[in-house]
Amino acid sequence: MGLDLQRVNALLPADATGAFVAIQAAINQFQGEAQLFAAILTFAVIAAIALFLPIYLRFVLSIRDAPQRFFLVATFVIWSLSITAEAHFTNVFDAIGIGDAEPFFIVVLRVVVLFWTFLVLPIAAAYVHSQMQPSPVPPVQPAGGGF
Repeated sequence: MGLDLQRVNALLPADATGAFVAIQAAINQFQGEAQLFAAILTFAVIAAIALFLPIYLRFVLSIRDAPQRFFLVATFVIWSLSITAEAHFTNVFDAIGIGDAEPFFIVVLRVVVLFWTFLVLPIAAAYVHSQMQPSPVPPVQPAGGGF
């Protein structure tokens, strides 16, 4: 069984994740006192991309299926939080006074990523694959009784 690229593209929002990683590289240049600002900016970027991603998916990538668009947005949010977790959560948790909760939150996030990847993703893949299968065409009955 080969890799079905159309199926993979329908499940992974690679362009949104790529945009986030590029923006994240620029944000990571903040040092010292500006690290809290960088953390807040990172979460704002995740929120902004998540808000505009359904529009992009619908009108640019022509994904008409609303559950699939929701799945792609959720996948983007989960993966982008996972990518940035250790870099920025420390600053935010320390700023709001719950720095002790950070290790627990990061572990929970890692478990969610594993759960999403190994359970939810295969279920979504099966759903998308079933939506991509052509509908069976009923046989054409000859008009007038035939031979």
